[in-house]
Amino acid sequence: MDYGLMGVAALALIVLFVAMIKPHGKHKDKQSKYSQTDLFTLGLAAVLATVILIVKFA
Repeated sequence: MDYGLMGVAALALIVLFVAMIKPHGKHKDKQSKYSQTDLFTLGLAAVLATVILIVKFA
């Protein structure tokens, strides 16, 4: 199993979720549909899922 690829995927998910916290681009007045707590929880879930996959299939 390629641990580097799984790590990169987890980091990509975390960056995606964190990028949704602050509005960016042309429509900065529009807020994210998710609260900061929701995004933190989603990022933490991505990390935990990656760790579980590594432990289970290693």
